[in-house]
Amino acid sequence: MIRREFLGNLVFCSALAFFLSYLEYYYVTLDGIPYREMCRADLLNIPPYVLFPLIPVLAGVAFFPLVNDLLLRRIHSSQMNRQLTISAANFLWALTLHNTFYYFLRARFPLPTDPLAGLWITPGEAPLLGLVNLLGILWPTWYFATIPATISIYVACHVS
Repeated sequence: MIRREFLGNLVFCSALAFFLSYLEYYYVTLDGIPYREMCRADLLNIPPYVLFPLIPVLAGVAFFPLVNDLLLRRIHSSQMNRQLTISAANFLWALTLHNTFYYFLRARFPLPTDPLAGLWITPGEAPLLGLVNLLGILWPTWYFATIPATISIYVACHVS
């Protein structure tokens, strides 16, 4: 994957994450209330429509350059690990961005019928790893694993 493809895929993953979180908050509703607030899932405290189809869509877009290069036999085995790492970082970045933007929309541009309108993340919405109170704001703990990992991968791939 050349740098132009890498940047293009990163921008496309980010744009798709923004678009899917926008659709999720404003258009996946039950009686005008966002579905994420209506239906709490048992598996990792993630709604079922996020597990399927949103996560597979984000993964498909993030790993598309790798699959494309494998199918067209344009990749050497020495480059496959690098491209797999970049694709995984793009997926983690898109997943984190999707979740963050969903809560941003709910906090800053809420639906009038949303019972949690204007709130960032509540303690009842804690993911499997929990929440961290940083500067008076609750943040999912998994953000502190994915964001530094993806940024360090991007910097390492840019430097090398």
